[in-house]
Amino acid sequence: LGWIILTRTTLGRAIYAVGGNREAARISGISFVRTKIMAYTIMGLLAGVAGIVLTGRLNSANALMAGGAELQSIAAVVIGGTNLFGGEGGVIGSVIGAFIMGTLGNLPKKMFSATLRLGMRLNS
Repeated sequence: LGWIILTRTTLGRAIYAVGGNREAARISGISFVRTKIMAYTIMGLLAGVAGIVLTGRLNSANALMAGGAELQSIAAVVIGGTNLFGGEGGVIGSVIGAFIMGTLGNLPKKMFSATLRLGMRLNS
């Protein structure tokens, strides 16, 4: 859905244009302020939805329950190929970066639990 919005709608193309070169976007008639307000509004709405989903998943609400998730999100997007300075990147690369981060996060747990089980078997 995010890929369709960013590549097929006027707002998505405006977001890419403003992120790539704000001055060129202004000269071509794209309102920087309007695009920025719309982007922040959509991101705020999506953050609220994510908070509701996380609250439902954990059956509790705490302002600090997703602490540190923002850094992992930024790392996943950068691993996916998005430029931190704007104008480059895409949704598919960000999803691939998230999969890589998830795999790297779970790999030590799997390796440690296998080592622990092997040690317990050898001790028995």
